[in-house]
Amino acid sequence: ERGSVKARALEDLPRTLNTGYLAEDANVYLTEDGFYQLKEDKTKGINPFEKGKLAIDPMRSIVFGNDLKTMAEDAAKDFDAMYLADKVQVDMRLKFVGLFHRPTTTYGRFMLRIRLPNGIISAPAMKYLGELIAKYGEDGCADITTRQN
Repeated sequence: ERGSVKARALEDLPRTLNTGYLAEDANVYLTEDGFYQLKEDKTKGINPFEKGKLAIDPMRSIVFGNDLKTMAEDAAKDFDAMYLADKVQVDMRLKFVGLFHRPTTTYGRFMLRIRLPNGIISAPAMKYLGELIAKYGEDGCADITTRQN
């Protein structure tokens, strides 16, 4: 015993994040493929951005699925058709992989956000970034800025 709090054995402690434990009163449930999904009765009154994430889970479709590859192939053929088919996929879900589409300012072009720990990049990584820009950038241009967060 420590002070007024009893010491408990590890196996007696409640299971928490990423252990498979889900409280009975949780707002989510675990799907068959191992993702957490918001319960239907908890989706009332949420904003359009969150509704888009609920319609097709970005982690499931883009990060762990083939949607990014399919979108790239479709965009190479006809970006307008691909964009009109699912604006939410382009404008919202791609943010989960660091791609930002700004339809009112740079329609059909994307900003890629990459995180550099402490703002430091090695020479080989910078060279590779330059090669990517030359290969995929319409005008071979990149803006490199810093952010505090």
